[in-house]
Formats: sequence, structure tokens, C-alpha cells
Amino acid sequence: MSLKVYTKQNVQLYKIWFFVKQNLFKQMLKVRLPYKNDDFYLDGYPRSGNTFCVSFIKRFYPTKNFSHHLHSIAGFKIALKFNLKCFALFRDPLDAVASLAIMQNFYGKWNKESNSLLSDNLNEYISYYQYLILNKNKIEFIEFDAIINSITLKEFFEKNIESNNITSEDLNNFEIDFKSHQKTKPSLRSSSPNKTRNLEKENVKKLIRALPNYPQALKVFNEMKEIVESEHK
Repeated sequence: MSLKVYTKQNVQLYKIWFFVKQNLFKQMLKVRLPYKNDDFYLDGYPRSGNTFCVSFIKRFYPTKNFSHHLHSIAGFKIALKFNLKCFALFRDPLDAVASLAIMQNFYGKWNKESNSLLSDNLNEYISYYQYLILNKNKIEFIEFDAIINSITLKEFFEKNIESNNITSEDLNNFEIDFKSHQKTKPSLRSSSPNKTRNLEKENVKKLIRALPNYPQALKVFNEMKEIVESEHK
């Protein structure tokens, strides 16, 4: 286990790392650790619909207080200790890891000559969701396909947060605004699909499929799908 992964799993080490990084990087001020009085906690592996989901909640449930975008087991451990309602976003590892690698490449963190980063990302996906599966009775799982559909997302949060008078026009306007905002970002950094990123993504997927730990990541993904399907029976 790498030091990075261990730190993101250990609550005390993660808190130290988090506050140090928050003092060094301004973008870290956009996120925070879960608080005892929060309404809930929402998170998932990177590139799993986190931004769309958070934007949806902030638009239609503006009074709700919650932590998000920590992408760490420690975040869930803190939230569970506070007995917060927890929502875990998940996506097919092939798409999630490929999308993350493209973003890492944009920031110069990935050497395409080596597959070690892709393998490390898969291992982190596996350990992250294995912990959440162990705590499945305390966590609500939301699959990516439901997250990117605002109608399905509306139904989920009306059931799990509170009923809200969201109209079809409201949802349509939200999606237009979200897509417009994403278009202001560089194509390889955007959360929305685009031609440039899709072409790059297909090349990365070929590398991921060939990795020896990909089948295990896929197994973990299917376990979460089964959890969601069993809840709807």
C-alpha cells in the first residue's frame, strides 16, 4: 500500500495532510471535512459524477450543509463516526480511471510511457469501494448512470433528502447551465463529454483493460451494482 493511499484511509494522518494542503493550495479551500451537524456526506472516486451531483444539490437544496469531493476513505470514516447519512457515487472503473488519467495528464502527473499510474489508480478504486461495501448498511450507493440523469437524480434525492417541487423546466435549465459552465473549461479538464476527451479516453481504456488488477476492480463495481439492484427489489 502506498503512503498516499494509507494517508487517505487513516483519519488522523488524513486530517494533518488535509489542513497542511489547505494552507498551501487555494483550491483546497473549496472543500472541507465532514462536520457533526452536517445534513449528510456525499463522495465518490474521482470522475464519478461528483461535480454534477454536487451542482444539482446546491441548485435545488441550497440550505443543505454537506462535505464532498474528498475522494478518501477517511472522509467516510469521519462521516460515519458522526452518524451522518452517507451517499457514495460509483462508476464503471474503466470509465472512471480513464477519465481520471486524462485529467492527471492535463496537469502533467502522468507519464504515458508507464502504466504504473493507471495500476495505482485501479488499486485505489478497489480499496476505496471495498471499504464502502463493508459498510453498505450505513451507505446509500448511487450509480453514475443515475447521477448524470437529472430526472433520476431528482427522484433519488426526493426520496433520501426531502421532497422538492422541482419541475421539468427547472431540470432542463439546470442541465443547460451546467453544460455551459463546463464548456468554459479546457476540453481535457471538463466533466462533460466532448470529442477531444472521448478520443483520448478510448486509447487509455485499452491500456486499462490489459492491466492485471482491472478484473478485480470490475468485480467490485459489479458488487455495488448488485447492492443497488437489491434495494430496488
